Amino acid sequence: MFDLQKINEYSFSMNQGATPTPKFRRRSEARPTELIEAALACFAEKGFAATRLADVGRRAGVSPGTVCLYFPTKERLFMAVIDHYLRPVIADQARIADEAGSPASRLRRLMLAKAESLQRPNLAALARIIVCEIGSFPEVGREFYGSVIEPTMVQIAQLIEEGIACGEFRQVPARVHAHILVAPLPFALIWEACYGHLDPQPSTPIEKMHAHIDSSLRALARDTAAEQPR
Repeated sequence: MFDLQKINEYSFSMNQGATPTPKFRRRSEARPTELIEAALACFAEKGFAATRLADVGRRAGVSPGTVCLYFPTKERLFMAVIDHYLRPVIADQARIADEAGSPASRLRRLMLAKAESLQRPNLAALARIIVCEIGSFPEVGREFYGSVIEPTMVQIAQLIEEGIACGEFRQVPARVHAHILVAPLPFALIWEACYGHLDPQPSTPIEKMHAHIDSSLRALARDTAAEQPR
């Protein structure tokens, strides 16, 4: 994923012989994060396609040239936004997948954590941008799929395979069921954006995921009664 540390290293490489004041260094090191936060606000307000680097600079209070110093293209800035907001979430979810417990219990905790993350305003805004616009930007889509989606699919499929191996789940195509488990997450965003204000009995992403994971785990569970000899 996009590495902010490398951005900072690059930005200071031309000044290695100089000794900047502590205040300048603190300001420069904070700059990428300030631009990323401004970028997410612009993307959420205008959409990714309509946002210009100049818009991001204006919101951050800097010139367009300063934005380009750190992020030469809008696509690189967007990937930095994704990395900044999703890296800690992905790390937390990886820890859940590796915790002690049965595959079913870890799968439940993992999927609920994914749904919970969509209730955080910044992550919900980012997810809506991705769902609505990433298909129009193939380069960003490929990088996002490789750094976020594919690791998620592998993570879930591995838990299903663990459940099959230990006899908790029946024999199923793990990758197919990983897709089925993940599918309601973008659907929940689309539903909320299009119909949430019209729904007479609205539910949160967490409530939807509780119902979905209950159904999915029942579908995955071995039917031990049917396996008994008659």
